[in-house]
Amino acid sequence: MLNTFYDRFIFTNSLQYKHYNFFLSGVPFVIAPSAMLFGLARTVSQEFHKQLYYAVKSGVREELLKQFGREFRLNREKLIDFAQAYFTASGWGLFESQDINYAQKRAIVRVQNAPFSQFFSARAKHPVDSFLRAIIAAIFCMVFDENVDCVETACSAIGANYCSFVVKPLHDFDFSNKEVRAQLNPE
Repeated sequence: MLNTFYDRFIFTNSLQYKHYNFFLSGVPFVIAPSAMLFGLARTVSQEFHKQLYYAVKSGVREELLKQFGREFRLNREKLIDFAQAYFTASGWGLFESQDINYAQKRAIVRVQNAPFSQFFSARAKHPVDSFLRAIIAAIFCMVFDENVDCVETACSAIGANYCSFVVKPLHDFDFSNKEVRAQLNPE
């Protein structure tokens, strides 16, 4: 048994290993130690983290979630549930949507035990998880059918009990806030 999420796919033969690659219902993925990504997260350049955020957001949105949506015929609520279960089962921490407002295209997501926060615990000076921000933004771009962005407002690497992320359209963020400026480009 791997975990209850992946066990379902193993049981139905939807999780396969062929040609030296893993596939979940036709979507390729890798199993890799988190430490392989920590070097990227350790980079101190805010510009690098912004570029990483936008690149990962685009990849997750345009490739992964579209393919999952087609494969599993997910409506927006089921997409949220599936994506949160997928990323939780894949070791990104426990995802919990706290507040979703479909009309205003806003959401708050908490993640407990995020691997980057654990790695940087007590050493970080600001929120550290560009990967999670990008994943969460991509999920909600698909859910809201609009380009939205994500800012990490609390981070367990700097003392919070969990990481907290705010999702909303770019123009709704307050760019006078230094954390918003550090994590997003205003245009």
